[in-house]
Amino acid sequence: MRTKNFYRNILLILALPVFFFSCNEEQVEQEFELKVDAYIVKKKIDDELRFANAYFAYGTKAIKMATVTPPDLAGNQVELESSESTPTVFYKEPEMGDYTNMYPAQGEYVFDVESKDGEVLQQADMMEAGALEVPEITEAVYHSDVQSMTVSWDSAQDANGFVVKLLNQNREVIFVSYTLIASADEYEINQASGNWDGTAYSGEDYILQIQAFTYESSATEDNKLYNIKEVAIAEKEIKWGS
Repeated sequence: MRTKNFYRNILLILALPVFFFSCNEEQVEQEFELKVDAYIVKKKIDDELRFANAYFAYGTKAIKMATVTPPDLAGNQVELESSESTPTVFYKEPEMGDYTNMYPAQGEYVFDVESKDGEVLQQADMMEAGALEVPEITEAVYHSDVQSMTVSWDSAQDANGFVVKLLNQNREVIFVSYTLIASADEYEINQASGNWDGTAYSGEDYILQIQAFTYESSATEDNKLYNIKEVAIAEKEIKWGS
């Protein structure tokens, strides 16, 4: 069964199989290993650009607790929460009230993570500044004959890729696309084009999101899914079925 928490992070769908399946191939008794990511999220609220932080810790064993300590004088320690569907993942994504007009502090964010077996690991992730633009949604056209929606947007400068999401009015994700290439500027939402965790009902209002993202400068092909630098989110209210 698909769950909402599983789809909250734009790249979690792809990241989990890469990390965990590779660890399971040769190990019956796993060593506790960790990958962490701290990155910047930006979006326009009332036509003003606002910023927030997102944090993810991915373990090879179930995690008991996880915290993040920002760089000196950049705020208090942050407690991460468990993903209901994936006990090896702890995270914190920004709520609407977390966004401010202050650009997040750059530097090392230190993760302290304890497994349910009592093993403790500490790992740091460098948060980098970036100039990723928030994409602009230019069109969302519903096709009643095939019950799909074609979405178009202006590509964001410097983006490494995009993800399309559909949220209900409780801001719960009901659809997330596959990861799209940097040159993408159009996508069709249909029953086969991504992952659904619910149903879009005709005549109901939904929130359409286009999420552009960039990788950190040190990211490689093997680890880029755990090295996100920025995510820039465009939103538009749409009515499914019209």
